[in-house]
Amino acid sequence: MKYLKNLVLLILSSFIFCACPSREEGNNTIIIKNNSNRSIAWQPMFFKIGEKEEQYNCKFVIGGSVDSQSSGEFYKDRGTWDGELNNDRYLQLTIIDKDSALEYFSSECDTFRKYVPVLHRYRLTLEDLEQRNWTVVYPD
Repeated sequence: MKYLKNLVLLILSSFIFCACPSREEGNNTIIIKNNSNRSIAWQPMFFKIGEKEEQYNCKFVIGGSVDSQSSGEFYKDRGTWDGELNNDRYLQLTIIDKDSALEYFSSECDTFRKYVPVLHRYRLTLEDLEQRNWTVVYPD
């Protein structure tokens, strides 16, 4: 009887573990490393290859920020970057000056574009991020 009870528990527990959804494999974090002497902010935008790009969206200014000579993490809340960046999509990370962005955050778009410099723009495919080991270094 004890043997049968253990066997039934083993079978039931294996059904429970097999029924659990597996976590999607892939990377959900990009490391942003700031080697400059100023604090930076970034704005992520996704584009299809060949699609017209925008400089940046002045109403959604900061996707994240990193202080001078430090690193930060850019998380994908749902899913993975691998799933987001398929064969026809890429991530544009626009690097801007954090202090200027915060100062002109509530300004009109024209004023924001005039006084917040774009320091660098990265166009990253899935392959690019894999080659960089999921780390973007500013400046290169």
